[in-house]
Amino acid sequence: MKKTGLKEMKRRNREMLIRTILEKGELSRIELAHETQLSPSTVSALVGELLEEGILAESGQRAITAGRSRTALDINTEYGCIAVVNIGRKGASLDLFDMCLNRCNGKVLSESYLSGNELLVAITAAVFELFDSASLHAGKVAGFGLLFQEDMKASEFNVMYSTGFSSASISLREALITQFRVPVTEEYSQVYTVSRALEQRENVEAENTAHIAIGERVLASITLSGRPLPLREGMCSDVTPMLCGDALVLPALKAAAGPDAEETGLLPARQGGWAGILSAQISGLIAVLCTLFPLDTVLLSGHAAKVRGFVEQVDAQVKQRLSEQAPKVRRADLPHRDLSALLAERIRKNVLCAG
Repeated sequence: MKKTGLKEMKRRNREMLIRTILEKGELSRIELAHETQLSPSTVSALVGELLEEGILAESGQRAITAGRSRTALDINTEYGCIAVVNIGRKGASLDLFDMCLNRCNGKVLSESYLSGNELLVAITAAVFELFDSASLHAGKVAGFGLLFQEDMKASEFNVMYSTGFSSASISLREALITQFRVPVTEEYSQVYTVSRALEQRENVEAENTAHIAIGERVLASITLSGRPLPLREGMCSDVTPMLCGDALVLPALKAAAGPDAEETGLLPARQGGWAGILSAQISGLIAVLCTLFPLDTVLLSGHAAKVRGFVEQVDAQVKQRLSEQAPKVRRADLPHRDLSALLAERIRKNVLCAG
């Protein structure tokens, strides 16, 4: 067998061992061999490497296997930390998770909107505050996650980066990679929440869904056959310009995202009510999306979707426009999930299996 083939086989076997422990929890060497169908000698050799690299640790627990006591292995909690930054219109925060996904520290970065450069400075300062330079040099931060909330987009947080000879606008993700030399994952809460919810449902392969997040802007994401569809701007796209034929739309969006959304939404349009304006615009948007994608369901989220009767009004208008071809419109009434922890779990798997 070629040398490259042996290297690839070893990489796959290492990944199999790590994934098995991530899924099953503490296991002895003999249990790992049983679960992975690898030979005990192969498992022993690979475990030795993973222990030396600090990825695995002997937990001190004793697993009873076939009447014999054997040392259990687990992911080394101290191998590194995952930093997840929650980015919203009203502020940002940073959560730190150890390799067992325990939330071990955190910090509010701001309680107001930050630009890309301000956010980069705040993240860097927080990381240096939570870790000393020796820990950072030793790779204590193993990876970053950027979780954009509601109607936020990654492109809003581009950073003006200077090398001393020239400057350019780069993404916050690229700036963090340059700063910390670790992998950085971007995710949108609306896309991630819907995709995770679909994973829990039956017949996901038949699910064609649009998710429309209504805030001060309107973002749309598409899931076809249970898989998020990449769009021009990433996994979600700003479709606000498609609603701007009416001069009242932008004020209506601002009112819908405000603290008095429920009260103002119930008013007639001539008195500043936004629900009638937005329901007509959103139903028109859904009609356009249905000409592009074979949608079964449209999920609405944001403050507007929580106002009594709004989603039902949009659903009725879509049925009027599209008749029998109309998708079902409903509120994205998804179970509460700790998206930061879910994203940290995904990053952990990528970091540990990268070697």
